[in-house]
Amino acid sequence: MHDLMELPSNPGTKTPVQLVELRRRLSKHEVPSDQHERPGQIACENRFWKYQQRLQAHLPRPSPTLLGIPKPLRANILNFILPTGTRIAVSPTEKRPHEPPILQTTHLLRVEASWIYYPTNTFHFHIHNFDASALIAWLADTPAKDAKRMAPIQLRMLEPEQGVECWGRLVEWLKGFYEGKVVGLSVAEGSGEEGPESVEAARRLFREVDGLRRLEVEVRPEWKQVLERLGEMRMGEEALW
Repeated sequence: MHDLMELPSNPGTKTPVQLVELRRRLSKHEVPSDQHERPGQIACENRFWKYQQRLQAHLPRPSPTLLGIPKPLRANILNFILPTGTRIAVSPTEKRPHEPPILQTTHLLRVEASWIYYPTNTFHFHIHNFDASALIAWLADTPAKDAKRMAPIQLRMLEPEQGVECWGRLVEWLKGFYEGKVVGLSVAEGSGEEGPESVEAARRLFREVDGLRRLEVEVRPEWKQVLERLGEMRMGEEALW
């Protein structure tokens, strides 16, 4: 009790290190809780709590972190540091394409930053031999996959190599499109210009699949039936793929 009665009246005269040490000593002190104790103990208890309040006011406060500030303010900061309105080429050989460093930190920051980064930039993919596996993997990446589905995507179809069997790759792409896992090939990707004959034929298949997947769930065919329909449409054009 004697130490507490001799506490200085002004904690502001102490250095930060001394204040921390005083707080440690105070936190370990057991204050009497019985209100029927002698008056000297009750007075010491009251002084103990008052001094602790003054001590808190003079202790150095930690600097705020990005996760410690309100979400609207954090969103303003993310909007400032992330690129927007940019055309970004995604390499098909990269398993995890380059992303801003902020998207590679905590789960919460990755999710919040993804909803700013992906919908506000345009992502460009080259599709060679109808192999859309890189695009499918990119869209399936978690936890940003929901934000990526809102991203503007441009596809550039490269003319398939002669003698390369592309039908299997095209079917995987069509299946992913039918199941809603990946964007499809539409007239928009051609910017109004006709492309290679095989690409134009693939567009017709995507339009057919798009019509089938828009049907009501009760009448929507299974993928096996869709594949049979695509096989019928392919007849006479096997050489294209």
